[in-house]
Amino acid sequence: MSNQKKGKVFSPHPGRQTQFLSNNAEICIYGGAAGGGKSHALLMEAIRHFHVPNFVAMYFRRTFPEITGKGGIWDRTHEIYHQLGGRPNNSDYYWSFPTNGQLGSESKIAFSHLQHDADKYKHQSAEYALVIFDELHSFLESQFWFLQSRNRTTCGVRPYIRAACNPDPDSFVKTLIRPWLDDEGRFPNLAMSGVVLPFVRDIFGSDELVWLHKEPERADAILKKAREEDPDFREITVSFIPASVDDNPSVKGYKSKLMSLPLIERQRLLYGDWKIKPAAGLFFKTTWFQMASKVPDLVELWRYWDRASTGESGRKDADYTAGILMGMTRARQWIVLDLIHFRGTPFEVKTRVLATARSDNAQWGQVNIGIEQDPGAAGVFEADMYSKELRGFSYKMFAARVNKEKRAEPFSAAVQSGDVMVLNALWNEVFFNELESFPDGKHDDIVDSCSGCFTAFGDTLTYDNDFWENLTNAI
Repeated sequence: MSNQKKGKVFSPHPGRQTQFLSNNAEICIYGGAAGGGKSHALLMEAIRHFHVPNFVAMYFRRTFPEITGKGGIWDRTHEIYHQLGGRPNNSDYYWSFPTNGQLGSESKIAFSHLQHDADKYKHQSAEYALVIFDELHSFLESQFWFLQSRNRTTCGVRPYIRAACNPDPDSFVKTLIRPWLDDEGRFPNLAMSGVVLPFVRDIFGSDELVWLHKEPERADAILKKAREEDPDFREITVSFIPASVDDNPSVKGYKSKLMSLPLIERQRLLYGDWKIKPAAGLFFKTTWFQMASKVPDLVELWRYWDRASTGESGRKDADYTAGILMGMTRARQWIVLDLIHFRGTPFEVKTRVLATARSDNAQWGQVNIGIEQDPGAAGVFEADMYSKELRGFSYKMFAARVNKEKRAEPFSAAVQSGDVMVLNALWNEVFFNELESFPDGKHDDIVDSCSGCFTAFGDTLTYDNDFWENLTNAI
């Protein structure tokens, strides 16, 4: 596309991105790994018909901050759409483009979210020539198919859907693109890239998708029966084009970040693995840790408490309170120095935390204390109690995070990179047994304590929190 005023040319990268933007399927999905230029390709697709009167494209992200946040999609539209003569509406988040000079006939590209399932009904009477889903795997299946019903227009452009995604084995997207994966359903079959395949939905039976190339007789029977009610009933065409960071020359250095991920996210976001799931032994292995017989010079120490309040008289599988002591060297390596692991009442837990704070400072010098704060009013009360009890110590309350697996990823990445040592001690066996069984084991208190302790050291060059939080929003 070119801008006549400035002579600016917008063009896709050769290869997969070009293949995506030239695909003629009604539904085409791009990606399956991080860094392939997915969002940029979708922004370019949105302006393909900007010169057509009354053309409307709707671009969806799952949450509103993904559109409006600093550096988000809305900011990125300004890099392109201004140069095409577009006019932004910065309050309702849409661009309008003059077409044939007639008032009210301009084309529009709008941006919205579907954070809750019911948000789809806000578009119940809408007509969109183009519907775009960025990070399709984050949407609900019901949202996707409902918006397909809004994919209609009288502007002269054949209605179509474009989407981008990362691998998610539990997402409906995997079912939709299954014909483009290998026999195991793990990696993309590159020979199928861009192939257009038709399907019909079995509206008279299972309601599943029936692919014409796999079950032609069944599909033909559905088509014939449906056409008795609607003579225009027909199949829908789909295509999938896999892409990875190797297909995008604009993100130099990003591949090294993907290579630094722990196994599960590395397989998904670097290699496009649609099958891998969290399982015991994938986050931590004993052999990934370095064993130390003496303590190196340390620049910072934290003792982090993941607390439980069930005493010995509670259930046999009751949670433990775990307190990990960890130190960081000047070279940004870490060493696990001590583990306190017990069941106790709230009073016993508080007493142990205070006693350990005194003994830690006596043995190691200043040790920062991190305490996981429970949600709600109980957590506020406990935070106030500990602020009084720990007066004179360096401590901080940390909000609990529900997704334990996501929370463990930065520490797992550091362990796999060989940057974490463990001091030889009697508690090592309990420590390694729980970490190796995560997330399938009965208990995860020690893992939670390790994750919290590692996070307490603050942002680091390789494992910073922003990188992890925003990784799936990569270009």
